[in-house]
Order: sequence, then C-alpha cells, then structure tokens
Amino acid sequence: PTVKCKRNNWIFRSWSTRDFDFLEKDLIVYAQYGPAVQTITSSAGLNGSISPEGDTTVRYGEAQQYVITPAPDYHIASILVDGASVPVSDTYEFYFVEANHTIHVEFAIDTYTLEYVAETGGFIEGIATQTVDVKTSGVQVKAKPVDNNHIFVEWSDGYPADIRTDSNVTSNISVTARFRDVNDNYPTVPDNLRVIAYGRK
Repeated sequence: PTVKCKRNNWIFRSWSTRDFDFLEKDLIVYAQYGPAVQTITSSAGLNGSISPEGDTTVRYGEAQQYVITPAPDYHIASILVDGASVPVSDTYEFYFVEANHTIHVEFAIDTYTLEYVAETGGFIEGIATQTVDVKTSGVQVKAKPVDNNHIFVEWSDGYPADIRTDSNVTSNISVTARFRDVNDNYPTVPDNLRVIAYGRK
C-alpha cells in the first residue's frame, strides 16, 4: 500500500512487520515514521578544534564526517560520542545517521620523557626519569662517581659537564653518564695525531 505521513519533516522508515507469508488470520501492520533529519552536536575543549562545530543537520540515512585538529604542541586526548569514549583519531564519521548524536573532543599538551642513566662507576643524583611538558625544562641532575677511583668523562650526547638541566624540551631525551677508572690507561692515540709534550717543539 501507499502511505503518507501528515507530520512535516517526518518520513516513512519501515513496517512494524514484514512477515506476510502463510497468513492464517487478519494481521494489523503499522507504518513506522521518524524525523527526516537528525542533528549532530559537536564541541571541542581548549587548544584544538573540530570541524564542523556546533549543530549540523543530517538527513536520515546519510553520513557525516568530522575533522579534529589540535593546536601546535597539543594532541587529541579523548573523543566522546554520545557520552562514550571512542578510539582517538583525527577524523570521526557517523554512518547511516538515524538518530541525534553528540561528539566532544578534549586536547592535552605534548609531554616528553627525560631519562638519565649512569654507566658502571657512577650514579645519577636527582630524578633519573622525568616527564615534562613540551618546551619546558627538566630539573637538574648530576652524574657522580661512586668513589675516588672513578671520574666523570661526559654524557653520551657529548655534553661535557657532570651537572645538566635540559631546557626547551621538544623530544624524548635518553642519555648515559660515562665514567672512567682513574687507574685505567688512557686510550691509545691514533697514528694520525701527533702528540707534543708541553714546553717542547
């Protein structure tokens, strides 16, 4: 049969049953209707955006995609769709929209790990593993020998001082403090280097 809905902006969606085979008695079937359009409400926390933002009207059965963009030095922390958490991604799409929905995004500042390790013969004084916000500084650490028979040489990244504070951090840092036994001989000088004793030509 042909059905019509007298309510504006509503459309026919389905029959209450489709089991019309082998009818043995009268059957009452209802036409089911619903809104022709749905509303998706999107919002974003600080330090980022979602597009489109606000209320978006979507026709029944169609799809709607959202693009999520964090501000520089921030990342997507969470996405809530209809109040439930979904995997983090820079896009989200509603497929076959048949009800109203909400989507909300939160952002967090980027963080990095500072890791300081000591080789045999020394130890790290201070916080050996630190987590810092992007473009901020860690706290001071010092590479110290375990006894008077060892001396600090350098950090594995070439930094020469035993005390260091890494600042304006924009990546993870993992460095090792190197020590030497004072009783060990110095490394052999390569043949292509000429050693001149002080005061002699």
